Amino acid sequence: MIEYVKWISSDLGMLRDRARVSEKVISELKRSGEDSVDTLMETLSAHRTKQDQLDRDVEAQRSIIVGKENQIAAKEDEINGLKRLIELETNEKEIEIRRIRTEIDEQNKVIESQQKIIRELQVLNDYTQSDYIQATSELQSRIREKNDLQLKFLDADHDTSNLHYRHSTLEEQALKF
Repeated sequence: MIEYVKWISSDLGMLRDRARVSEKVISELKRSGEDSVDTLMETLSAHRTKQDQLDRDVEAQRSIIVGKENQIAAKEDEINGLKRLIELETNEKEIEIRRIRTEIDEQNKVIESQQKIIRELQVLNDYTQSDYIQATSELQSRIREKNDLQLKFLDADHDTSNLHYRHSTLEEQALKF
């Protein structure tokens, strides 16, 4: 765009120079009253033709400039539209990032509370395992005591049966005598 403006500026400078040259020629023609009217008329006609051509060139350059300015305006509108779109997307992304950060914070809080519960459960598990081991030990001790008592009871029952058998045998022998 800057190069275009430079190009337009240089073309306008050339056109100005041509216009100055034309004006200079016209002023020279005015000064040269000594020349013949026919020569002056021909020169004037040539200069007017040249001037008309320069005017057409200037007009063409102006229309090119207007077209380029319209293109520049359209590009600027497009750029502004893209900037607005970028701003909207950036705002949406920032909102999404804040939402995700909030979710992460909430998840971290949940994780912390779950870790606390896990630690409490581990402590309870340690106590429970200790109680279980102690209860198992006590149960095994009582089972041994029960087994010992059952064995003693069986021995006592066996002894009682032997005594009853001996008692009946002695009674039979005492009756026989």
